[in-house]
Amino acid sequence: MSSARKGPQGSRVTGPRSGRAAQPSKAKESVAEARQRQQEASQLLREQRRTELTRHFDTAPAPRGILWFSAVATLLFTVAQTVGVIANTRSTRSFAAYVSLGLFAIGCVAFLVALIQGGLRTRTHSMTMAGWWVLSNSAPQAVRRGLLGSLGAQILVALVAASLRPLTALAFGVLVPTFGLGLCGLWGARYGWFPSIDAAASGRPDPRQNDSVDTQGRLP
Repeated sequence: MSSARKGPQGSRVTGPRSGRAAQPSKAKESVAEARQRQQEASQLLREQRRTELTRHFDTAPAPRGILWFSAVATLLFTVAQTVGVIANTRSTRSFAAYVSLGLFAIGCVAFLVALIQGGLRTRTHSMTMAGWWVLSNSAPQAVRRGLLGSLGAQILVALVAASLRPLTALAFGVLVPTFGLGLCGLWGARYGWFPSIDAAASGRPDPRQNDSVDTQGRLP
C-alpha cells in the first residue's frame, strides 16, 4: 500500500506507508504473552510446592512438642493475666509479671537457638525468612495454625490486660509475644521443610516460597 503527501507544487505524491505503527501492538502482545506464561508457571509452581510439602510430612510426621509447649504456656499466661486484671491485687499482678518475664526469657533463648540452628541449616538447605519464622510453605497447616494462633493470642491478651490495668506490673505481658515468635522460628529451623541447595540448583521446584518472597532470595 502507499500513502499520499503533498509535493513542492501542491501535487500529491505517493510513497510507501511506514510500518512503524504496527510495532507497539506487537510489543504489547509480547508483554501480554510473557505475563500469561509467568502466571501459568507460578500456578504450576504453587501446586508443586503443596504436593511436595504434603508428601514430605506424610512420610515424616511433624513433631508436636513445641506446638504443645506453646499452647500450654499461652494458657498459663492467659490465666495469669486474667486473674491479675480481675483480682487486681499486688500478689496477682506480681505473679502475672513473673510469668510474663519467665516466658520472655524462654523466648529469648528460643530466638538464640533458632538463629544458630537456622544459620547452620542454610549451609545445606535453601531457606527463606517467611518459611523460617512464620512457617510459610514449610510446615503443615495444623502446626502453622497452632503456633501462629498462640502468638496471636499472646498479643491480644497482653494488649487487653495492659489497657485495662495501665501502669501496673501487667504491662510486662507485652514482652510475651517474643516467646511465641521464638518458638515459631525454632520449629522452622529444626523441623521446617526446605529443599536442599543441590536440589534447588538442579532446577527442581522450590516449595518453601510464597507469592510475597522473591524466588531468588536466599539467606547468606
